[in-house]
Order: sequence, then structure tokens, then C-alpha cells
Amino acid sequence: MEQEYIDRHKPRKKTNRTNYQHYKYDCLNPVIDLQLAEFNDRFNEVNSELLTNIAAFSPKNSFDAFKIESLMELAKAYPNDFDPRDLDDLIIELNIYIDNVRADARFAQVATISELGKLMVDTNKNLSFPLVYWLLKLVLVLHIATASVERCFLVVKIVKIDLRNRIGDEFMNDYVICFIEQEFLDAIPIPNDDIIVRFQNMDDHTHKVKL
Repeated sequence: MEQEYIDRHKPRKKTNRTNYQHYKYDCLNPVIDLQLAEFNDRFNEVNSELLTNIAAFSPKNSFDAFKIESLMELAKAYPNDFDPRDLDDLIIELNIYIDNVRADARFAQVATISELGKLMVDTNKNLSFPLVYWLLKLVLVLHIATASVERCFLVVKIVKIDLRNRIGDEFMNDYVICFIEQEFLDAIPIPNDDIIVRFQNMDDHTHKVKL
């Protein structure tokens, strides 16, 4: 790696760089710059702040990342779940909670937030700290909910093309569900007599099942 780097396109021209310098400055750094640019495009300031606040729940290294201020800011992002009175109670719970879990040897080896939530249930700490546990549950479902919404929007873009631009909301909803839940539909045996009979009983004009 300390030998002089030879440019295969210009093998006779001296580069005045070692192989290590070439891989570091010409290969590694540009890739890192591309990754940072991609992260900045995907995660705006609001998302970055949200992820930072979520990280305060991390149980690693005896809850080293724990910050009450960050978790309180996180709770304020859910006004329907935490009213002003709940926020006052939450800050009290958080102070007691962190001392409690740090003193409990059962939480010493917990590494992830999902493991933390499971262990809180196993040790009944979800009952002792209900507001803390509720905030933790919101954190755990946030990624799933976000991914599901993004997936639905992606499907809508695929389904609702120019040729189908006049699809009604109800039919569009049914169509998207069929597109998303393909694994469920694959489990339905074909031909399915119930589906055939249902379509045979539908009115040709209103597309509603005859009573």
C-alpha cells in the first residue's frame, strides 16, 4: 500500500501518490460523500431530529444515550397521545425510570429498543412506567408505519397511471389493496367458486351485489 500508485491509463506518468493515498482520497472519500449526500436527501432536518430523539431510548452501555430532554421533545411530537398534564407526569416517570433500569441487572445486556420494550413487559415495568412504555411503543411502530405509508404511495404511483386517472376512490382503494397484499391473494385457491358466484350476482351497471 505504500508503493507508488501507477495510473493504468497513464502508466509512464508519475502520480506522486501511494496506493494507500489513491484508495483513500480517490475511492473511499468520494463514496462516503455520495452516501452523505444520499442521507441528506432522504433525511431532512425534521427527520434527523426525530431519529436523534429516538436514540435517547437506546439501552446500550447502561443507557448511555438517555436524555430526558430528547424524550420530552419526542413526546411533544404526539399531542394526541400526550396532553400537557401527561407531559408533566412523563418527566417525573422518566427520572424514576432511568434510575430503576440502570439498577436492574436484567437490563444490563439489553442492546436494542425492541428488546427493551419486550423486557419491560416481562418485568412488569410497563405497568410501573405506563407513560414511558407508551412512548416506547410509539417509537417501535413509527418505522413500520412510515414504511407502510411510503409503500402505499409507491403503489398508488404504479397503479394510478394516466390511463386509470379517472378511477373512483373506492375502486382505487380496492385495487391498491389487491396490489399490496399479493401474498394474501396468492393464498386464495383459483378458481374460487365463492368469488365467481359473487361476480355473477353483481349488477353490470352499478357493480353492486344484488340483494
